[in-house]
Amino acid sequence: MNNLVLLAKFFMTRRTIGDDTKAWSWFGLTHWMLLLVTVIVATVFSILYRKGDLKRRRILEWVVVGAMLFLEVWMFTISIATNQFEIGFLPLQLCGINIFFCLAYCIWHKDWIADFLYSLGIFGALTALLVPTWTSVPAWNFIFIFSSGYHVFLITFPIMLLAGGFKPNFKNLWKVAVSLVAMGVVVFGLNFFNAYMAEKTNNYVLWDSNFMFLYRPESILVTLKNLLHLPGRTYIFTMPFLIAIIWAIFYAPWIIIDKINNKKQSDIKLNA
Repeated sequence: MNNLVLLAKFFMTRRTIGDDTKAWSWFGLTHWMLLLVTVIVATVFSILYRKGDLKRRRILEWVVVGAMLFLEVWMFTISIATNQFEIGFLPLQLCGINIFFCLAYCIWHKDWIADFLYSLGIFGALTALLVPTWTSVPAWNFIFIFSSGYHVFLITFPIMLLAGGFKPNFKNLWKVAVSLVAMGVVVFGLNFFNAYMAEKTNNYVLWDSNFMFLYRPESILVTLKNLLHLPGRTYIFTMPFLIAIIWAIFYAPWIIIDKINNKKQSDIKLNA
């Protein structure tokens, strides 16, 4: 009987189990194990990438992207087969969108795409892993495996590129910003369309979505909204400032390093 209960819980989603349920807690044993696995996977792939030649590096990139694509398909297959699919499962959260940019990088290897993954992918995946939203499902549940595995590989990809010599360039951030705004506008409208369909069909389970957290605050944005006592959806206007702060933290070290290197080169030329 216990085995049947465990099997049943494997196929349950957060909504089926109940979002208020706590199968594990932040910074409990399960969470620390997840963070340890993240460090191990990111470290191993980064070492292999750094030591590999161009061919091996391309293979490793596709392995990481392939793992994320497999997890997406696996999650969709189970949720559809068990009649638990939700529109909100579509990869239109910021972390979900990053898989398309990982795929694009594997194909075109553009520096600005790497900057997109560095400036948004690392912070998004790190936040998700530090304050995960899937604590209602047990560690053997398919949503836990998908969410944990996906974010582990998502944070691994840009860290792997950094290990291989990629140097973030703040001059590419305007392309990242334009892409982010364009996606935000589309997703914002999609969230409201889904809300309309949920009310129209009276099927909130299927249609409910909060892509890119633009319909209601979640995770760290809840804390920000409560801290600043922001009414309604006005928290959205704080997001550009939050992103600017994150980018400043992520890019300041590289700007300082470049200035130091440029100064050293200038001194060498003057002394030559």
